[in-house]
Amino acid sequence: MNVHDQLLAQLGQALGLPLVFDANGQCLLMLDQKLMISIRYGDAQWTFYCMLAQKPQLTENHYWQTCLQLNLKLAEQGKGCICYEPQSDALLYLTFISMPASSPLLSEFLGDLVDTYQALQSHVETEMTGTTSSINTINLSAGGQ
Repeated sequence: MNVHDQLLAQLGQALGLPLVFDANGQCLLMLDQKLMISIRYGDAQWTFYCMLAQKPQLTENHYWQTCLQLNLKLAEQGKGCICYEPQSDALLYLTFISMPASSPLLSEFLGDLVDTYQALQSHVETEMTGTTSSINTINLSAGGQ
């Protein structure tokens, strides 16, 4: 078992879930039946891909302006970015943690990531329903890196 597999198993143990990387070096994690996280490992970092929206509103300028404003807030706080993935036609929140990391650090990182992910997902869902909310009302300070 390599160091990545060991760390993921320890993280899974802390969560009470049997987590393993598949043959492609990816682990899918679903939290609260709403938060879908793909964890992929590399030599220098683990990358976390979080699903924000499937088939985002490609023609809505306000929607994309909001995404870019959120992206700016994330970048300023060193918490990753919002990306569009064309193959799956999905809007993703992407962040990473440098390796090597300890199990406690990884658990803390995941907790912060989930807080940020929930805030982003809530804001994106609000925008997708056509309900405009102020970008200043989103609180990203509790989550991320």
